[in-house]
Amino acid sequence: MGLLTSDEREKLRDLLLKLPNIKTGRATRNTLILDDFQEHVESSDIAHTHIDNIIATVDGDGAQRADGSWPIIRLIETAIHFDAGSQTAEDLKELLATVQERAADLETPPDRPPEPPNSPPARTPSNVQRLVDEAIGQLRSIQSVLAIRDVDKIRLRHVRCDATLLQKALTEIENINPSADRIQWRNDALTFVREAGKYHSKCCDAIAQSRGWPSGATEYRKCLETARGACENALKHSSDLSAHLVSQASTFPPRKPEP
Repeated sequence: MGLLTSDEREKLRDLLLKLPNIKTGRATRNTLILDDFQEHVESSDIAHTHIDNIIATVDGDGAQRADGSWPIIRLIETAIHFDAGSQTAEDLKELLATVQERAADLETPPDRPPEPPNSPPARTPSNVQRLVDEAIGQLRSIQSVLAIRDVDKIRLRHVRCDATLLQKALTEIENINPSADRIQWRNDALTFVREAGKYHSKCCDAIAQSRGWPSGATEYRKCLETARGACENALKHSSDLSAHLVSQASTFPPRKPEP
């Protein structure tokens, strides 16, 4: 069972088709798809058909993840970043609120034994995964805007670039107290998140610096080139981290106790 009604699917499709470059760029449409759904969506050069296929797959039967999250919510959140500040984004936010409320009504807390008093909270892959997914969605939105040749400062001004997402993910991973067989896994995760965070910060810095130059100026274009390269590297390392997190299906060990 999916989360959207048939009317909401049509509304979402119509809103997605209003996003920049969606009708003309299949690659841009692909950025809406979460990594673990990429191979399952039937592609098409016809934007209307491709968007329908994306929605049907991401909100199809069994699409809800084991941790209770809904990929269709992540898709809508990603789409909002594509054209932040526009009326389309506002309409998507309204739809998102409706869908999130329905998801909350359907949520059933899993049965689990009570935790001992004063025990540190558990760290699960989904805690970090949510931060990484949000960073990936943001980076894809940035990449879509930067792909526009000679993108103007007005559009660039609405780009949301929040490098703290991966910094929070780093803190989450650092707080894991690994067992002996998970030390290497944790060290690899730290390597991925540090590299991704480094390039994410570089991308945000370059975008911020570009706002100090007139559109078309040599310095402005240099900032955009730096942002494009950093964004591409941040996406690569974030995707590697996401795949690494998926490989760890069981619960993280508890967080290190506070001194």
